[in-house]
Amino acid sequence: MLVSDRFTGERFLNRHRMIYSTLAEELSTTVHALALHTYTIKEWEGLQDTVFASPPCRGAGSIA
Repeated sequence: MLVSDRFTGERFLNRHRMIYSTLAEELSTTVHALALHTYTIKEWEGLQDTVFASPPCRGAGSIA
């Protein structure tokens, strides 16, 4: 979950691109998957009672 006024005026796809660009190195090496919820501060204030759920991990391996 990311909340920032930098997302103001940006569509959700562009917001995600901003995050993926920032995390490019991690996503190419150590991070396997990332679920994003991106909001402006104003949007976030309207969601204070919302419960967010991420999809279950469907990884092929297990942590040993």
